[in-house]
Amino acid sequence: MTLLEGDPRSVGGYRLEGRLGAGGMGVVFLARSVSGRRLAVKVIRPELATDDGFRVRFGREVAAARQVSGAFTAPVVDADADAEQPWLATLFIPGPSLHQRVAAKGPLPADEVRLLAAGLVEALRDIHRVGLVHRDLKPGNVLLAEDGPRVIDFGIARAIAADPLTRTGMVVGTPAFMAPEQFRTGGVGPAGDVFALGAVLVYAATGHGPFDGESTHGIGFRVVYEEPDLTGLAEELLPLVEPCLAKDPGARPTVEGLLAALSVAPAQTQPAPTEVERAFAPAESQPPSAPTEVEPSSAPAESQPPSAPTEVEPSSAPEETQPPSAPAVQPAHPEPAEPPAPIASQATVGVATLALRPDAPGGEFSALASEPLSDSEPTPTPTPTPTPTPTSRPGRAPRRIALAAAAAVVTASVAVLVPLLADKYGGPDGGKEGQNGGSPSASAPAAEFSCAGAQGTLLGSGSSAVDTAMEEWAAGFQKACPGTTVTYEAVGSGAGFEAFRSGSTGFAASDTPLDPEKVVQSKARCYAGGDGQAVAVPLAATPVSVAYNLPGVSDLVLDAPTLAKIFDGRIRRWDDAAIKGLNPGVPMPSLSVQAIHRSDSTNTTRVFTNYLKSVSGEWPHEAGIDWPVPSGQSVSGNAGLREQVAATAGSLGYVDLAGAAELDTVLLDTGADRPVAADAAGATKALASAKVVGAGGDLSLALDLTTRAPGAYPLASVSYGVVCDKGNDPAGLKTLRAFLSYAVSTPAQQAVAAQGYAPLPDALRERVRKTVRGLG
Repeated sequence: MTLLEGDPRSVGGYRLEGRLGAGGMGVVFLARSVSGRRLAVKVIRPELATDDGFRVRFGREVAAARQVSGAFTAPVVDADADAEQPWLATLFIPGPSLHQRVAAKGPLPADEVRLLAAGLVEALRDIHRVGLVHRDLKPGNVLLAEDGPRVIDFGIARAIAADPLTRTGMVVGTPAFMAPEQFRTGGVGPAGDVFALGAVLVYAATGHGPFDGESTHGIGFRVVYEEPDLTGLAEELLPLVEPCLAKDPGARPTVEGLLAALSVAPAQTQPAPTEVERAFAPAESQPPSAPTEVEPSSAPAESQPPSAPTEVEPSSAPEETQPPSAPAVQPAHPEPAEPPAPIASQATVGVATLALRPDAPGGEFSALASEPLSDSEPTPTPTPTPTPTPTSRPGRAPRRIALAAAAAVVTASVAVLVPLLADKYGGPDGGKEGQNGGSPSASAPAAEFSCAGAQGTLLGSGSSAVDTAMEEWAAGFQKACPGTTVTYEAVGSGAGFEAFRSGSTGFAASDTPLDPEKVVQSKARCYAGGDGQAVAVPLAATPVSVAYNLPGVSDLVLDAPTLAKIFDGRIRRWDDAAIKGLNPGVPMPSLSVQAIHRSDSTNTTRVFTNYLKSVSGEWPHEAGIDWPVPSGQSVSGNAGLREQVAATAGSLGYVDLAGAAELDTVLLDTGADRPVAADAAGATKALASAKVVGAGGDLSLALDLTTRAPGAYPLASVSYGVVCDKGNDPAGLKTLRAFLSYAVSTPAQQAVAAQGYAPLPDALRERVRKTVRGLG
């Protein structure tokens, strides 16, 4: 990324060549020394630089970090804690981050994950040896160099822990990779880094984190109270990963213990079967075991499988049939075990302060306060005082509570409903899903989805906005329909359509409805005697949120006219009368508005500008994929915009909902009885009022952007599957029908709702199924 206006051109004698990123502590630049050596220079935020105590701590941590000289870290080579804005320089490591690698090419194979784990464990060993704790190990802080992984940003995060910006008892970290004790008490030691390591390895091996959620609140609750999601993790990696994710820090292995476990050949790390697995294994291979009680199901009696055992009988198989297990990795961390009794703890995950109340029915969240924090910024920790009563302005729906509750409802619904459906209906081919190792997303009722005739490989390409959903659907479909493979490449809507039109793929995914030109172009592909053409079927929607960083303001309300004036440069301060009028009783800070937009061509810009053009009456520019206004800051990519908002006080920008999980988001005043939060449920309600404007089987939609329906959030993009209504490849037609039907099935839609996508309304899903059944 090129340097922005206002960025320095040199720091400490190093010439800056561009931006590498921005985060909670500051901006990282690519720099070059006089001799031509490339460095990564991090310039600390001005807010931190004004605290003398921080400078002292920063200098001490830099000195300690310089002692870390392992092969798997990016060494600190220079720093100045006394500069006007403190900075440090580390060796520049060419290569993508782990996050970039997985996002671009998918999860790593199990053997590569083991090699990655070995490098990260050695890096943590070198970091811990000099008395440092990383505190923010995450995929973005792991660089994949040609000769192995490198850990960056180690040790420095600790300097921020006592800064005034953190308030009393706050900690540092990225929510999805923070340990439970960081939420409970704020304390973190080497065991916290081990927990983060386990989460990073799950991400590397599966493409998802063990505690992913729709909101930062939901993530925090899952980390503290729920078991990790290890779906897709190879069995040979379980003995390595599971101990790292223990809730009790004292139960986690040390880095030395992990190194010992990693020295064992992969074949020796197969876990011994559990008691339940041995009980259901073939009789001749069952080793003797003690009886193990299995809790009876809590589902209604009529929904329980008739043969569900309540007690597992001991087996009589010989002991030598057990596969060898990995050497026990003994926990040896000094941190005390977490008390099992209910606690009331306060935690800000990314940007929002919340109360975790396990003693309340269902685990209650209470919104308390908020701070403009980012990935690596401080997070409040528990106070010994009782949880205060949440306060909010009348008529305002606390969006974080709604997001967390929605994620919890989706998770609970899938966990409870899907097994019952599998027992009642069987698998898509009439068998039980458990026989195929099915997951919640693989157990749709037969009426919604059938595997009959599905086989072989289905290729698709197109929209990057729906890439994560496609990955989820492909994995679930392949588990439900053994013998099938779905491969999807996120190459952009235009390139995806061209691949489909040329016959290279079985379907495309597009963020826009089919226009007449594309329909005409498709007739050569969808020939069918001259009677076929492409049709678009909705699969899901992506809400576009307006994220902001405004100290002291946790429930910001804006409407379309005000947003248009802000992004057009006509409203320049947060205490402008128009903003204050939408937020009565809220003291707006006297800060300049920093409007941030995308510099790259993107559908997200099209959605946002189309909304401003259609609704505000104040947007004199055209809508499109390129930003039309010269004012404001520009940043490339969804992640880049999110990081820039997180690092800039007084800023706001538009970002896909999934990318705004750690930011405050605007409540949109649509003219309904109350402002609407940017969430999946609101976008689904808006889709319910959309009109089908396509002809025949084409279900292209026109959203009602001016809707005032209660709870409807109209700022969203619909993603479509593009296929032939007639003239599809006969060899793959049944697989195509099965996959598209699966994608809009109830469990599959619920699965992607937790990732920020809006499920289709029931009536629209039924229309999609009807169209898909009729494909020829």
